[in-house]
Amino acid sequence: LQNNSSASQNTAIGSSALANHSYNPGFAWNSDNVAVGFQALYANHPTSVTNGCINTAVGSTALMSNTTGWANTAIGALALNANTTGEGNSATGVYALRFNTLGHNNVANGTSAMQYNTTAGQNETIESCGVESQCRTASHRKSDGQSFPCNLRDARDPPQDYRRRDVHFLSF
Repeated sequence: LQNNSSASQNTAIGSSALANHSYNPGFAWNSDNVAVGFQALYANHPTSVTNGCINTAVGSTALMSNTTGWANTAIGALALNANTTGEGNSATGVYALRFNTLGHNNVANGTSAMQYNTTAGQNETIESCGVESQCRTASHRKSDGQSFPCNLRDARDPPQDYRRRDVHFLSF
């Protein structure tokens, strides 16, 4: 909160946490951000009282690049690290939604869950890695209510296309 001048109800714990958070509309306002960890929410920089607020970042560089994104939750080192303006995302686990920049309303739980998603939204993922990071993920399309066989993939395969609304489940 080094550069904060008028926003209140923020919590910053850790070196450079919420370091660039500043916006002065000429009156006191509540931005309700929580940043815990080295450079958590480092670049957060609201441009109005309706953006760059209500974010929670716990972990080293969690939500580090966020500028005006709002209502995001990142728990784990590098979770939502590249997010800039994406909103309504929830990432739990190391590297979860790591490269998300503009994607919105995504839920990613587990180590490396949806880490290669950049702009797609409306996804839900539950993923985890076992020994030597060999992940297997089962996909079940739920958007149209039909059941489909699960497709297993190895973590070394190219990233999945997250433009559909899929739910992914862990399988070893």
